[in-house]
Amino acid sequence: MSHAEARSHIRYAFNVWEARSVRAWTLDLSMLTDAGVTLQRPPRAGERRGVAAVTAELQSSPQAV
Repeated sequence: MSHAEARSHIRYAFNVWEARSVRAWTLDLSMLTDAGVTLQRPPRAGERRGVAAVTAELQSSPQAV
């Protein structure tokens, strides 16, 4: 992908995001909860940076086998 193609792709993706963000969406996860999966609420906006840092640290550290 050339630089121009990449920029065009990014511009298109943002246009799609913007158009879809106009609508209020809901997500029905009852299929999971009905199967016994426990859901966890996403972190609040102020907590996301810390969660991202911890997650990145965990993913970059060597895993014991």
